[in-house]
Amino acid sequence: AELELHVDGFRSVSLIGQMSLTSEDPMAVNSKDNPNAVVPHEVNTGRVEGTTLTLDLPPFSWNTVRIQTR
Repeated sequence: AELELHVDGFRSVSLIGQMSLTSEDPMAVNSKDNPNAVVPHEVNTGRVEGTTLTLDLPPFSWNTVRIQTR
């Protein structure tokens, strides 16, 4: 899914990093036998145009985004 964020009020915005917690299997869970079935990983799906940040988010995911503003 594409997410568009408008971060008006700043002179500039830059994307510092993005982490995503996801799995190809939406029913996947971590367990004692498989503790790394679902782990966070760094992704680079974001782009900045002016003060608009656009992210392409994987389905069934939890994401964190770090931005720098001026």
